[in-house]
Amino acid sequence: MSHGQRALDGRRYGANGDSAEPGEGGSDASEVEVGLPGMSLERLLTAVPGYVTSAEATGTLGLPAAVGQHCPWIVMLPTHRLCRRVAGELIDAALTQAEVGILARIAIAPWRPLIESIAADPFAAERERLLYEVYILSQPDWGDAEKRERIADYRQRHAARSQQQLQMRVGQALESKSPASKPSDAAQPDADP
Repeated sequence: MSHGQRALDGRRYGANGDSAEPGEGGSDASEVEVGLPGMSLERLLTAVPGYVTSAEATGTLGLPAAVGQHCPWIVMLPTHRLCRRVAGELIDAALTQAEVGILARIAIAPWRPLIESIAADPFAAERERLLYEVYILSQPDWGDAEKRERIADYRQRHAARSQQQLQMRVGQALESKSPASKPSDAAQPDADP
């Protein structure tokens, strides 16, 4: 079950992803910190795409039953802007935890848009993976084993491609030696790819 699915299935989850239903010693996701001060699991999950079947959505999200007759799946995809905002909050929380001083923050400031953009990429990349998985799961002629195999193969290729893109972007940033040289999406922080 994906993080997005876990966040939407009507149950609560602890920081390690285990069920934390009331009475099981768990706490609300809005209270669970992810190892960084000021960053809750609930906020982090807003940047993670997820899906539910229409049957799950009618119960969990309170949608009308008629939705299920027309929509087998409901997908929640964060915008690139939201991914960047959450990435920025993660960076702030990490800087706070590391007790980075004002002079270091000033030195980092010109690079901040590029760093946020690179940090947002993994969140944004999950949108494509999720849509492919929903597509595979909705194929009525394929058995469960074939669906699992296709999803596993795609995840492996997707992870390799994402890692390669990350290495390329970081390499380009290090070669430029200047934040103003050409930060790819940093000039368009609100644009969705």
